[in-house]
Amino acid sequence: MTLYKLWVIALLANRQNESRVLLIAGLSRDLTQKGLDAIQWVRAAAKLVEGGGGGRPDMAQADGKDAEKLPDAINAARSSIEQMLGA
Repeated sequence: MTLYKLWVIALLANRQNESRVLLIAGLSRDLTQKGLDAIQWVRAAAKLVEGGGGGRPDMAQADGKDAEKLPDAINAARSSIEQMLGA
């Protein structure tokens, strides 16, 4: 019998209105046990939309004031999680 480990990595991004955005980041327990941090991850993206956030290592959220930069924030989040994973 072969067992597979499943990593859960999720970033939800939503444009709230013309200028506001909401970001929610989640990581599975095995990833937080390896030292990954959803707070650090969501803050990396939030900087680009002129925001900040916080939460727990497994679940964090942030908001921002510049919705036009949301695509840049998503790209930054992708790069950040790749670095955290060592990919």
